[in-house]
Parts: sequence; structure tokens; C-alpha cells
Amino acid sequence: SRALALHTIGAAGRSAHRDTIASAAHAEALAASATDLLRRLTDAVNASSASASASASAHQAHTTDLPPSDEPSTEGASDMPSRVETLIALGRVPLLAALTTRQLADVAERARWIHLRAGGVLVTAGDLLDALVVVEDGELAIGDRRFTRGEVVDELACVAPSAVADDLRAIRPARLIRLERMDFEELVDDVPGLASAVCRALGERARRAEDSNYRSPLVSRAS
Repeated sequence: SRALALHTIGAAGRSAHRDTIASAAHAEALAASATDLLRRLTDAVNASSASASASASAHQAHTTDLPPSDEPSTEGASDMPSRVETLIALGRVPLLAALTTRQLADVAERARWIHLRAGGVLVTAGDLLDALVVVEDGELAIGDRRFTRGEVVDELACVAPSAVADDLRAIRPARLIRLERMDFEELVDDVPGLASAVCRALGERARRAEDSNYRSPLVSRAS
């Protein structure tokens, strides 16, 4: 067998064998077109996803069903479609709108997907909301305020956390993106240009708020 042959030739032989395979693969990659390489990569990803789904189905078939939990669940970090969705969703957040694609990708690496069933509580009344929460599907509520697809619960929660007056809960089953304050602060320290981009976004937000509240001294006070 191949394993026995590799064991027989010794460490030096195995190393040479690996080098030969690597050289051949490199030469084949150089000769292939970009379209062909993209097709091969797509096929490999699809095969990997199919294998993972089959394994998950087999595991579920041999696992006793458990009652649903009130605790939010997170998706696996290897979920590639969710990474793409994360980039798109975070790119819609005004606070992050000035980021480059590379900066946004770094932020997306730290973000986590959360699934919350209807009635589930994400933050209890009186507790700090210290994470950026984006609703990607479903609906959340704090008191009478509703948050639906594409909306951010509190854009400044990563910068200036505040306590919620009521439970932050799911009205309908929800898929959320959550970026913790600690992760955001580490990103500000580690990612070049992120701090200045966020500062620009905050400055523009403050200017808009000031402009909307501005009242010219020339306007009659009689109105």
C-alpha cells in the first residue's frame, strides 16, 4: 500500500516525495487558467460542504432530540456563506461604512452569528448592551421599539455601552450578527486605519445630529 511504501523509503524519501508532488501541483496550477482554478476551488468547497452536511445529518440521526434552549446559539466559524453575509451586513452599518474591504474583513472575522428563537432574550433589562447587534433576519424588540432586517439595535454600543430599560428579545425567530465591545476595542488597536475611520463616522454622525437640531438665529421665534 501507499502508506507502507512511504514508511519503507524513510523520512528523507518521504520529504522528496512531498516535494515532487508539490512541484507537480505548482506546475499544474501555473498551466491552468484562472477560470479552471476557480472551478476547481468551487468544486472543492461544494464537496467539503456536502461532506460536512452528511456528517451533521448522520450525527443528528443518532442524537436524542433536546428541548429548545432560551440561550442564543452561534454558527460555526467555518460557515463560508455566513462570512460573505457578514461582510455585506456590516458594510451597511453607518459606523463601519468608511472602512476599506480589508478592514471590514478583519471586523467580520470577530463577529459571530446568533440564532434566537421567538421569545428568547438577548439582553436582560438593566444589563449593559455592550455589543454591536445587527438584525439579519427576524425581529427584535426593546419595549415598543422594533428592529427588523438590516437594522442595528444600538450603533454606538461598542463605543459607549448603555443599560437597556427592557429586555432585548426576539419577537420572531431571528438571525443576528454580534460584535462584542472587547473584540471591537482590540480591532481598533490592531487594525491600521480602523480608529480614524470610526472617528470620521462618529464625527459625521455628530454633525448630522447638530445640523438637524440647528436653528438659525434669523428664524422668527414667533412661529
